[in-house]
Amino acid sequence: MNHANLKNSILIEANKLPGIKLWPNPTGLAWNGTVVREWTDRGKKYLILENPRPVKYGMGKGILDTVGFKVENIGRTTVPRFIAFDAKTSKDRLSAEQKNFIKMVSKYGGIADEIRHTGEIQERLSQGLRFHTRKE
Repeated sequence: MNHANLKNSILIEANKLPGIKLWPNPTGLAWNGTVVREWTDRGKKYLILENPRPVKYGMGKGILDTVGFKVENIGRTTVPRFIAFDAKTSKDRLSAEQKNFIKMVSKYGGIADEIRHTGEIQERLSQGLRFHTRKE
């Protein structure tokens, strides 16, 4: 399974679970400006921008592929617990920034990790069944 398919499978499977809401976290670069000319040549679209400006989107370097929350009950209070997963296939590895993000999320009581197959979702979500407060 490729990265895009795994990420989509993670989103579908996680969102089937009660109390879970997970969204994709796309990142990238787009261009903004005034369109001066548009045309199509041999099935490909082209355009010329006046005053082009790069626009980065996404939450930042190291943030995982999907983000969301898991609803947990503490006594009679319902609270959302932050969750984030990153789809990893074959030889893919977490970057240093992603490892730091996972440590930070865990420190503050959330759940974050890599997922290599959808069977790991429930396992990761059951980590730290009790809501815990951060220790500094």
